[in-house]
Amino acid sequence: MATEINASRIIEEMGGEQQVNMGLREFKRRVREFDAKRSQFITLYPDKWVAMGEKEAVVVADALEGLLEEMERCGMPRDGAVIDFIDTKNITMVL
Repeated sequence: MATEINASRIIEEMGGEQQVNMGLREFKRRVREFDAKRSQFITLYPDKWVAMGEKEAVVVADALEGLLEEMERCGMPRDGAVIDFIDTKNITMVL
């Protein structure tokens, strides 16, 4: 199957299955850290875009484009960074 071949090639280009798994575990850990700090972020950065990288480094901006520019300026890699908009409005969704 063509997609299996492409997936295998992509995984190999990313350093192999073990490297991909380590990267996913690290990203999952960073997401948990971000979520643990969410209430703090709501107080400090209401209605802002926030990125958290390695060693809990944080970058903040009003717009996503500005956040990405600031991340680049600070040398924070996009891959592996947790990026989210800290929305202070509760939205109820009925699905």
